Amino acid sequence: MTRPLRILCFGDSLTAGYSLYGTLYTPYHESLSRRLTTIFPGLELAIEEDGENGGMTKDYRTRLLAQYRKTGAYDWIIVLGGTNDLAMGVLPEGIFENLERTWTLARLKKTKVLALTVPDIANTTVSKAFSRISSCRDHLNELIIGYTATNVHSFDFKSAFAYGDMSRDDQRRFWDDAVHLTPAGYDRMGELVANALAEILRKEDDGAAGAQKTTLSTVRPNKRRRMFKDDELSFEEEDGKGTPAQTSGDELRRGYVVVRRKDLD
Repeated sequence: MTRPLRILCFGDSLTAGYSLYGTLYTPYHESLSRRLTTIFPGLELAIEEDGENGGMTKDYRTRLLAQYRKTGAYDWIIVLGGTNDLAMGVLPEGIFENLERTWTLARLKKTKVLALTVPDIANTTVSKAFSRISSCRDHLNELIIGYTATNVHSFDFKSAFAYGDMSRDDQRRFWDDAVHLTPAGYDRMGELVANALAEILRKEDDGAAGAQKTTLSTVRPNKRRRMFKDDELSFEEEDGKGTPAQTSGDELRRGYVVVRRKDLD
């Protein structure tokens, strides 16, 4: 008996599927699931959504750590963030650093990452504020696309779902306000993300993406994990609760790594 492919869709209100001033939610993970099932008939999926209205990337790592403690493990996390940060004037480099911390935590938890670029704003009015935000968003997206690390992939959702490239009919069909989508827009978002993830899964299944294959034919069966002393111990560096000197080394590239038996299972 094989276990399902476990996916977490993680982010802000665009992940939650916010529409109509918060009176309607159509999270894209629903159409993501439908599309993946169509592409891979018989593939069992377990997809969760953690989208927070107004979510800022500075909180992503803490939120994700709480999600792991609650749920356990995932094969994939699909991360989208930065829209709210840009609106608040956070610099692209700061947003990217927050995202990188989030991706690094996922990698430590043996989860593969699909990072989405920040989408367009539905606005055709030329203004200094709009131009500034658009320029910062484009720079952030370049950083996301240009990032290279084992088991971190990116999908240029902004280019695949560009407001300016759509017909007027599609603009009205897919966009609810300047930032958020309609239910049809979120459905389309899920389809596009599913297509991108499916392509990665196919390459991995063919052995073209490296040694750590996921899932189409190799999702591991459920098995009881043997417990060892201190397996559930939580280190200050992992929680981000240590002193500034301690927590500044919580990433792979910044300090030492504590490896426990449960991290290797």
